[in-house]
Amino acid sequence: MLITHDLGVVAQHADRTVVMKNGQVVETGTMPWVFRAPQHPYTRQSLGAAPLLQVQNLVKTFHLRGKMFGASPVEVKALVGLSFTLQKGETLGIVGESGSGKTTLARVLLRLMEPTGGRAL
Repeated sequence: MLITHDLGVVAQHADRTVVMKNGQVVETGTMPWVFRAPQHPYTRQSLGAAPLLQVQNLVKTFHLRGKMFGASPVEVKALVGLSFTLQKGETLGIVGESGSGKTTLARVLLRLMEPTGGRAL
């Protein structure tokens, strides 16, 4: 059993959901059904307020070997403490020069690589 106000966490971990308001159950159902076709106005309102994506203090560091024999490894910080929230219906543009971390961010968000720190929900 998971008790939370964060519908994003519920979507990731629950098979069934019970939505409560003022101590009363207003809706219950399987996780996909409640998210795809909410029946109660409170559930629809709550889903509208849930962030589509939350990035919290995201860090990605690479350790590269030196090019010369015996050279010390080099630490490259591709993402350093990146945080943002994307709400449903919003559009977010990621802009930066070559090597600024745009592709690394995309790969971390798509779970093609693990972050060194922080999290993306």
